[in-house]
Amino acid sequence: MTKLGAIGMVVFCTIVTSIGQLLWKFGAMRLPEVFTNWPLILGFILHIIAAAILITSFKTGEVSVLFPMYATNYVWVSLLSYLYFAEPLNAFKWAGMAAVMIGVVLLSKGAHKHTEVVTP
Repeated sequence: MTKLGAIGMVVFCTIVTSIGQLLWKFGAMRLPEVFTNWPLILGFILHIIAAAILITSFKTGEVSVLFPMYATNYVWVSLLSYLYFAEPLNAFKWAGMAAVMIGVVLLSKGAHKHTEVVTP
């Protein structure tokens, strides 16, 4: 069973990753400048931190539950892109975000139904 702390780490990881992706967008607007492009560099650093958090969460949780939760990153990025870059949110994007969230909920509910423990 996945511990609540592992779930919290993944949620935090998705927020950190989403902020990193926003920084990449800000950095992309400053290209071809690379080595002094602080948004771009900070975005990479946030992705490294997020990867460490995600890997740490796998120690106490089921990867089949935690990694699909990482897909909520798509939802955060869509919402943040709307807020910071005025990117439109149409019905297809809303439907996609809803599908991601429903999928995450279904996968997490399914994790509580297993009866056999497989150890490597």
